[in-house]
Amino acid sequence: MKQFINNAHVEGYVFSHSLQARVTGDQSKNPGTPFIQGILNVATDDKGMNVVPVSFTYVTEYYSRSGKENATYKVLQQIINGQQNTYEQVGTSALKVRIDGDVEINDFLGRDGNMVAAKRIRGSFCHIVNDVNFGATFETDMLIADASMQEVEDGNDYMNVRGYAFNFRGDLLPVTYTIDNPEGIKYFENCDISNSNPLLTRVWGNIVSTTIETKNEVESAFGGPQVNITTRTLRSWKIDGCAADPYEFDDESTLTRDELRTKLAEREERVAAEKQRAEDYQASRNNGGNAFAASSKPVDVNSSDFKF
Repeated sequence: MKQFINNAHVEGYVFSHSLQARVTGDQSKNPGTPFIQGILNVATDDKGMNVVPVSFTYVTEYYSRSGKENATYKVLQQIINGQQNTYEQVGTSALKVRIDGDVEINDFLGRDGNMVAAKRIRGSFCHIVNDVNFGATFETDMLIADASMQEVEDGNDYMNVRGYAFNFRGDLLPVTYTIDNPEGIKYFENCDISNSNPLLTRVWGNIVSTTIETKNEVESAFGGPQVNITTRTLRSWKIDGCAADPYEFDDESTLTRDELRTKLAEREERVAAEKQRAEDYQASRNNGGNAFAASSKPVDVNSSDFKF
């Protein structure tokens, strides 16, 4: 199995954050190790409308292998300790950052008891800079199993592109991107993509947010109606381009069907374990009551029709 591409890049203002400086506990592999974790929200435009969250899960003060100082730790520490340095506080006088990372999946238990796989950016390197090229971009190799049109009432139709990206360990990451470029939509339609005929290729694009405003008028017995305005933000991972020459699927140089079958089973095991942990935690909060039923049954994957 080849080493697949997975890159993400974000530049903009520090909009807000939930970063925390912590120390590993006695039961950890390296007790007493200072680290930082949390979410750094980055505004990728001057108006602060396109805000992209970046997750930092375990940034240590020193690299474990080399023992050298971790520059990203110092930057995040500066952001935590800074006074009046976020866009929420000072607008365009906020700190500017450049972040490199990758696309990852946050698996968590939803309110309905089913697991949710949410895309997010995992930050690896963060720099404070004077000038930025505003934007949030991604580039991933992807095994595409479905490309289907979505109709939008009073809006522009678009295509959902579903399948798997890959992390640095080669784990499968279920992702859905969108595309509204007519030429791109036509390209994917002509590829005749399906579960039994997936497309292995490289895609890239931008992460953009759209704010939708809804007005609701409530009639009044006298005078004008009361107008209630609600807003919601939709974040889209929009494909802007695709490799001219796709990879050869089911090939020793890329990814074979047997390897895919193994990777699918491994992901099912990871998700089942995460679900069990979440249910155990929920049960402990409910004084021992189990909120949801667990299931750790291994996945049964047919080699000719992969279940994406």
